[in-house]
Amino acid sequence: MILTKIIEKLYVKLYLSIVITKSTTLVSVETLKSGKTIDTAQMVFDESEKREFIDYVKNAIAETPFHYITFLDNSMDQGALGSCQKSETSHLVDLSLSKSICYEEKFLTYTASSNINKIKETYSEIGIDFIFSPFLLLRDFYVDKISDSFGLYVLVQDKTLSLAVFSDSKLLFAEYVDTTIKIFDDVISDDSLASDESEIDFELDDLGLEDGINLDDIDAIDNLNDIEDLDSIEDIEEFSEIEDLEENSVEEISDDQIDTKIDDFSDDYERFSMIQGMLQRYYSDDRYENNFVEHVFIADCVGVSDDLKRYLEEELFVSVIVRSMDIQNSLLTLAKEESRYA
Repeated sequence: MILTKIIEKLYVKLYLSIVITKSTTLVSVETLKSGKTIDTAQMVFDESEKREFIDYVKNAIAETPFHYITFLDNSMDQGALGSCQKSETSHLVDLSLSKSICYEEKFLTYTASSNINKIKETYSEIGIDFIFSPFLLLRDFYVDKISDSFGLYVLVQDKTLSLAVFSDSKLLFAEYVDTTIKIFDDVISDDSLASDESEIDFELDDLGLEDGINLDDIDAIDNLNDIEDLDSIEDIEEFSEIEDLEENSVEEISDDQIDTKIDDFSDDYERFSMIQGMLQRYYSDDRYENNFVEHVFIADCVGVSDDLKRYLEEELFVSVIVRSMDIQNSLLTLAKEESRYA
């Protein structure tokens, strides 16, 4: 034990976290010496860079024998229970084919054994030291509220939601859901756009404008006063350039922002629908203490829009608190705590 501590002082300690998103792998690295952070780094690898990702991790951990690699469990067959006594949870979930961990004798997280084996196999070249549940991250992130509040707590990632109902530190209900399985059709579809165009064409026909607009019939033209004030050909050209800039500006907004707005709306409405569905299951299931939820606490890892908060408040009549979470740093914090017992 003494020899180990002496050796540890000769080397730095390196902590590395891995988070899988829809299309990328996020890597965070923190290096410590004598308990103080001396270096940090973050990298993003897309799906085509698996070899680059592995090589980066191998090079990072080659610096020191004291390295710890942590992975955020993204398996669908996972969850959390409000008791560590299997006799108290057997009617809720069959854990015979799962790996489970009890925390502080208060609640238990579990994931299918096959998921753990798959993760270890996938990352066998680098090795995984810790696999953490998103429910543990959520509990630690909102520990100040969970300790004395009843409410729904939601960890929002780009393709999943971790949902848990806590009452005075006791976990009552939990679900892990995949938000890429759409339950809400896109509000704006090709069919709806085509329908809108038909309505516009119909209205133009009614106005007798199907053959175009005859400028001779227009009594007043926008910007006519501006044109009358122009004193020279140069002024006319300058005025024309201003008009072109304004048109280009409108086109930029249309092309670059509308699709993003629609995507944000669709994603947040999807999240709202899944939260609503989860609450309905919680309320209707007699196996749980299903008191009415009045408060929702969101740990936001993706930058949700204000729409999600508004949907929840207006449709479910709840108060909502949103906090931004740096999920990679949260993982590193857990790894540093866990490594003390390794």
